[in-house]
Amino acid sequence: MMNETEDLVKKSKILLFKTLNCCESQIVPLQSLYDVADTNLRMSVTGLAGGINNNGSTCGVI
Repeated sequence: MMNETEDLVKKSKILLFKTLNCCESQIVPLQSLYDVADTNLRMSVTGLAGGINNNGSTCGVI
């Protein structure tokens, strides 16, 4: 279980620093962990970047 968790953390960090916002970078690895292939979920959290539409509020990953 620890290796799987470490792999998910690494994947999340790579996604965060290369392509996705913080919330998306958490959702994508969790979807793969639970074998959920729902693009609507990822699309629904996209607007949480930077604290809901980049207005500086609390990060969307919360």
